[in-house]
Amino acid sequence: MKTIDWESEFNAEKYAEFCKQSLLYQTSTAALIDIADINPGETILDYACGTGASTKTLADKLGKDCEIFGVDISEAQILEAKKLGWDNNVTFLVGTERALPQILPKNVDIIICNAAFWFLDVTEFLKSINQIGSDSCRIAFNLFGDPMPRKTKSHSSPNKQTDLLNLTREIAIQDFGYQPPDVTPSDSWYERDFADYVELFEDSSFRITTLKARTGKFAPIVGDDSWWEIPVFLTSHVPGLEYEKALTALRKAQEQIEILNSDDNEEVTPTKFSWSYLATRI
Repeated sequence: MKTIDWESEFNAEKYAEFCKQSLLYQTSTAALIDIADINPGETILDYACGTGASTKTLADKLGKDCEIFGVDISEAQILEAKKLGWDNNVTFLVGTERALPQILPKNVDIIICNAAFWFLDVTEFLKSINQIGSDSCRIAFNLFGDPMPRKTKSHSSPNKQTDLLNLTREIAIQDFGYQPPDVTPSDSWYERDFADYVELFEDSSFRITTLKARTGKFAPIVGDDSWWEIPVFLTSHVPGLEYEKALTALRKAQEQIEILNSDDNEEVTPTKFSWSYLATRI
């Protein structure tokens, strides 16, 4: 069975479909724009732009006043992004964090990294930004959870999201004979403390100056689990299982949880689940 990863065309197509149906990236990008204080004429890098959802929000809100570069490591994602309609002030490129100085034709004033910072090699990313960032360069990014040491905060406590994924695995075992690997899927993006990010930025002559919370339910889409239908995310929680079988198990789990919660009329209180940060040169 072919591995589904960020280079998969199938995953890119499904991811693009999700982005068209969800307001997730529009709202989170808008929050980053709010703190970035973008001026007309500035050049913007949307790094880890995926299929272009964040880039589209930048272009819609800023118009033609700014030049925008959307960059992602996945050629499949960039090909999907290019299918959207763009003005000539928006350019898409394929490249890693380390490759940014080689592929960008000019320096940038603003770097936006929406819902992807935990995937980056932050050290290499900041090295590149020091080369291609202007003197007034700002980096706007976001992270899940409060800006507190994550190693001291349990992220394994039960919640609806954890219940859904655990039930999906149980159904996969029961219905499809799925045998989970010995290694538990990693939540490596939780393993770095916020203090670690602060240190990495300061070592690269940047300081995190602005913190702003965005409130809502923890699930990426309020009241909707379709985020987990994105192939690269779903198969990461049932590694080795064919996507269609994993999707069948997920939907069966969703139905069972919906039945269990059908009598629960308790109002859900929005919580702070995403924090936006702005880093500026020291």
